[in-house]
Amino acid sequence: MAVVLQHSRKGASESIGMVTEYDALSTQHTAPSPSPSSSEEQFIESSSSSAEYQFTNASDPPSAQVPSSGQNKTIAFIGDSLGRQQFESIMCMASGGEESPEVEDIASEYGLVKPPGAIRPQGWVYRFPSTNTTILFYWSVTLCDLVPLNKAEPNVALHLDRPPPFLIQNLHRFDVLVLNTGHHWNTAKLKANRWVIHVNGKPIKKKSLLQDMRNAKNFTVHSIVKWVDSQLGLYPQLKALFRTISPRHFPNGELNSCNNSNQDEYSSDKVVESAVKGTKVKILDITAISQLRNEAHMSNYSIQGINDCLHWCLPGVPDTWNELLIAQI
Repeated sequence: MAVVLQHSRKGASESIGMVTEYDALSTQHTAPSPSPSSSEEQFIESSSSSAEYQFTNASDPPSAQVPSSGQNKTIAFIGDSLGRQQFESIMCMASGGEESPEVEDIASEYGLVKPPGAIRPQGWVYRFPSTNTTILFYWSVTLCDLVPLNKAEPNVALHLDRPPPFLIQNLHRFDVLVLNTGHHWNTAKLKANRWVIHVNGKPIKKKSLLQDMRNAKNFTVHSIVKWVDSQLGLYPQLKALFRTISPRHFPNGELNSCNNSNQDEYSSDKVVESAVKGTKVKILDITAISQLRNEAHMSNYSIQGINDCLHWCLPGVPDTWNELLIAQI
């Protein structure tokens, strides 16, 4: 008996028990949407499409098939808001648009409890008892260890050569790991988050090449891939993938309309490609195919009036990412 992927016509926003803080304009498939961490990410996820997916058991599976080995597994997404969208997509695919009161919120088992006064928890974890499948997302936009420097000042040490502690502590529990990072590597984010770049436990020098955020990102991606690769021999059940960058469609850097004028900007992700080369970490290459879908962003559907040409409508492009993921695992 195999687990297969089938189309469903019902919405799945409430089926898994996650409370969404997004208000949908028109949703046939609104993914479970945790509250974002900043106002610039508070957008509406909407789509006119009604096509969805569900995991079912069948003795005569169709061509779109999820291996039965997906049962009794934990699938972990660690990354930024685009990683969260991929998590939301696969949650909707797994719940199939049906009421799923049996789905369990087990975030507390991973220490992911919303602190008092916080906007959101650091992640979300759900278990599907019928297949003993766990799907989780952990918020780590840089895939680095972030450590407050001291109580007197709000600066935070950004350790480029240290994985997030959550990943170190829970890697042994994962069967599939999907990492991503990308759009937070800029000077504006560095200053806004009061990050102080550290390597080898010390702040980098003012004239260091790592002061350039592109170099810092490159260093970090290579560093975490190297670390994960070193751990794979200890956990033979684990399959690790690094998802390439999700393209933006801001023409000339302007937030006015989503178009394909900058299609060469992210035609490929050379950083991830270089980092995984020669390792057992696989590449989940979604950049080029996503670049073709400039019309699939949230665009001007936001009630905040912000034209979001970075995040995607659901159902949509992140569903394709997960189809590719399923094919690889």
